[in-house]
Amino acid sequence: MRFALSGKNKIDATPGAHGRCPGCDTEMIAKCGSVRVHHWAHKGTRHCDQWWESETAWHRQWKSAFPTDWQEVIIRKSDKWHIADIETANGDVIEFQHSHIDPYELYAREEFYGPRMIWVVDGTRLKRDHETFSREIASQMLNQKHDGTVEFNPRSAQIAKRWDASNRLVYLDFGDNNLWRISVGMRGPWQKHAKKFEKQKFIDTILAQSTSLDDFY
Repeated sequence: MRFALSGKNKIDATPGAHGRCPGCDTEMIAKCGSVRVHHWAHKGTRHCDQWWESETAWHRQWKSAFPTDWQEVIIRKSDKWHIADIETANGDVIEFQHSHIDPYELYAREEFYGPRMIWVVDGTRLKRDHETFSREIASQMLNQKHDGTVEFNPRSAQIAKRWDASNRLVYLDFGDNNLWRISVGMRGPWQKHAKKFEKQKFIDTILAQSTSLDDFY
């Protein structure tokens, strides 16, 4: 986790710092080595939120684009709670996903956070993902719609195929200045829509909070 609590304040992990978990209120350990990004960890290998994945530099870069108050927010529903990567002032949730995610967990997270959530997925984790996705999109560019949307077969692009079970919008980040939005096509699960967005425009629109995330749905 990037933050622990000192009283009611969020604090970063620094050598010798003391903090408590915002979820379960147990003591946290500041991990400040030279290999991984500085972060807070529970003692041992446990984590109170089973959906949490290890913090990477990619996670940290994305989170840092948004206000501290929006980062790592506890969301409670009935007797359950989870830590959202980002919850905006309008209640929109953004989850940044680097590692593989099990379909059952994918479904559970989407159900918990509801329809006003989106995924941003690290497309640089596996080397072939960008290659197969770019090749499939390029093969369909002659059929590009006037708004820039491209219809494609997700089974021809490995990363899109792995996210085929998602019922939310998925944004693929291949490490450049753009994101590719993946959404369900009109002709069934064998067909998806892809549309390219400028990464900074995506961030700026969320920060502005003028239209919530409507521009990106």
